[in-house]
Amino acid sequence: MRLRNYSGRVYRNFATSIVSQDLTDDLCAAAAEREILQELFYTAEEKKPLPSPVERVLEKSEQQIIQEEIDKKFNPAQWCASRYSDGTWAVLYAAESEETALREALFHMREFYREELASGPIEVQRRVLSLRMKSQHAVDLSREQGLNTTLLTSRDFSGYPYCQDLARRALATGAELLRAPSARHSGGYCTPIFEKAAIAKDEGHLKYLRCTLQDEHSAQVVSVVEGEALLYRMDG
Repeated sequence: MRLRNYSGRVYRNFATSIVSQDLTDDLCAAAAEREILQELFYTAEEKKPLPSPVERVLEKSEQQIIQEEIDKKFNPAQWCASRYSDGTWAVLYAAESEETALREALFHMREFYREELASGPIEVQRRVLSLRMKSQHAVDLSREQGLNTTLLTSRDFSGYPYCQDLARRALATGAELLRAPSARHSGGYCTPIFEKAAIAKDEGHLKYLRCTLQDEHSAQVVSVVEGEALLYRMDG
């Protein structure tokens, strides 16, 4: 396997709980509408300019994200078997686009809530963060020759042993991360990170997502920041 330079922004999302910071947060999404509601909820002395949800969480979320979400993945006590680890080395999963990262997460959420989905939709909440990557020790599996692409992008767990072996071989060459085609998003790329040194900068919190798993094939995702609603087919 050949080590290559890799740099760029990658994305990750993880389970969280969206906590309202203002009485008007859960009543309407638009800032202008919340300003009107403030007239009803607050006195003139209490009323203050409304920061965006991102502005409210940035100052306190950066350290929390680094310590609780990133650092823990490099703690041996947290290691477990997954597509690119057999549980004996660290891996932090990210992707080159928000959509790819989300589609990967939706698959695992569906598996986790499979029994509950039989009774109806399930709502889960995710926090999206971004990382700036820079490494001279990356293996790009999309440029390696002779790989079994069926196992590399298996939609179920059948390809995990094969992918774990690829990761093991990459680690033996000194790789800090991989660039690999996504199994859940056609045309997307994942970036399993083995060494924290490859993370040049934690760019922090981007947004919250409300995800409604509607059945085993689809999910509706709403961005709390932009108010954008998207419908994802999990088999696409």
